[in-house]
This record gives sequence, structure tokens and C-alpha cells, in this order.
Amino acid sequence: MLTRLTVGVTGNTATLGVSGQGGVGKTVLTTALAHDPQIRASFPDGIHWVTVGEGVDPRNAQRELSLQLGVEPTFRTALDGHDALTTALARRRALVILDDVWTRAQLHPLLVTGDTSRTVVTTRSRSTVLDPVGATIHEVNVLQGDEARHFLASFAHVPPDQLPPEADRIVAATGGVALALALVGSAMRQGARVRRPRPAWRPMRSVTTRTPTRSRRSRWRSAPWVHQRRTRPVRQPCPRRVDLGILP
Repeated sequence: MLTRLTVGVTGNTATLGVSGQGGVGKTVLTTALAHDPQIRASFPDGIHWVTVGEGVDPRNAQRELSLQLGVEPTFRTALDGHDALTTALARRRALVILDDVWTRAQLHPLLVTGDTSRTVVTTRSRSTVLDPVGATIHEVNVLQGDEARHFLASFAHVPPDQLPPEADRIVAATGGVALALALVGSAMRQGARVRRPRPAWRPMRSVTTRTPTRSRRSRWRSAPWVHQRRTRPVRQPCPRRVDLGILP
């Protein structure tokens, strides 16, 4: 899937859509795309990420993109904003990523890339958002087989053939959902950085399924997959989430 997205963005497609149900991993895949070395080399003038969201006024998204481009957002209407952003991007080789677009009314004022730039749109609403603008659409479903292993390896920063034996069990347990694979892969990568002797998801089981002592609480809070703002460990974690390395 990531390879197909890379080929699509670097080709002749002006607008590329990433569509799928909520939580399937559209944003995760697009994030991986934005960090791909080939993509960064193809768009030397920048990769600009704007999160839109449900009910958001497109002018707010226009202002965010304008600031990223170094243009003062003095426009008052969405039409003026469209013209200003189109002018700003006219001679740039840039990639604009519009994440979580909900309606066609949000999208149209943000389609501002010219011949040398590209737009990627993530949305749950393929028929109402992407089809009317003629976007090339990539439907995100669960990953299977070698594709799932390659995706896990890309977030773990290891070649697929160097994944540990537990990798197949992890792929099966996640059901091939890109978001879950990305979380586990990131935990594996963080574990490798500190040279732990075991994969990062194993220490997590021992830390979260026993009564927390002060030292264990310290280990849990310092683990790379834990959000830094959490102040108390989960006393009764869901066994499936513990296996996957996913906490609420």
C-alpha cells in the first residue's frame, strides 16, 4: 500500500485520495508517506500537513496552510484564501496533505496545488469528498501477509527478514490493522534504541500485569509507548491491548 501511494504521489496525479473507515490507518499510512525519503526528495519545497476535522471551517485550514507557506493570512473569504494559496504554491514543488476531510465544501477551498505540486486527502467519505473532484483513490483495508510484515518492519526500522519470530503472531493479533501495526512497530523501534534484550512488547506485559511498585511505575512511565501526560498506570489492562502494546 505504501509503495502504491508513493508511486501515485510522484506520478501525474494532481489529487490522491486515501479513503477508508475510521481507525483503519489512513493517517498512519499518510504519515509514513510523508516521511518516505523518495517523497521528501520529490518535493524539495516542503511537505505541508493540515488536519481539517469534522465541522471545521475551511478558512481555518487555509490560514494554517498559509502560515506554513510563510504567507500572511490576510484573506477574509474562502475564495480569497484559495486564490492566495494558489499563487503561493504556483512555482513550488510541494506536497499538501489534508487529513480528515469530511465534506466537499471543506475540500474545494483547499485544492490549491498547481502543476508542480500534489495534494493528498484522507477521508472516510469517498463518495461525497473524493469522487466529485476526480481524485485517484486508494482504499485502505486491513493488511495481509507480506504487506503487513513489510509495514510492521517499516515502523520498526528493520528489514522484513530481520523481524523477530513473534512478528507473525503480532500481525495475526492485530488483524492487519495498520494503526495497530504501526504502534507495535514503533514500540519495537524504541526498544531497539535502548538495546533491550527482548522485543519492546514483552517488558510491557510484565510491567502492567503485576501490582505496581515504585520502581515498576517508574519503568512503566518511562516506556516509549506511554503518553507522557499519564500519571497513573492502568491497574487492570485489557489482555488483548497488553499483547498488542496499545493503551487507551
